[in-house]
Amino acid sequence: MPKMENEVMLKVGDRVSAQKVPILGTIKAKGVSRFTVQVRWDDGEWGWCDVRDLTLAVPQEYKITCDECGYSEMVPQSRLAYEEAKTCPKCRKGKMWWVPPAEEERRRRLTGW
Repeated sequence: MPKMENEVMLKVGDRVSAQKVPILGTIKAKGVSRFTVQVRWDDGEWGWCDVRDLTLAVPQEYKITCDECGYSEMVPQSRLAYEEAKTCPKCRKGKMWWVPPAEEERRRRLTGW
């Protein structure tokens, strides 16, 4: 994609990523220049960025797993709750949590699911 196209394509509210920053962010405001936008990164930092250095982020899905029965499902990042977990729709006892891939592999070897 030519760099000049990015100015038109990105708008306030878009999820973006940058080559120099390894995390995602959200565009919060347009700048004085037509090429600058204010971005709030997912780690809590704010910054002004050149739109020519940003790309539209691909929506990601995460696997959440029940801590009781092992049932899992894919959810979009917007539904990924860090503070409170939802009740498992299968066993109705456990809670659905996101588990980092390395931890999930370790748990699978230990428990069999």
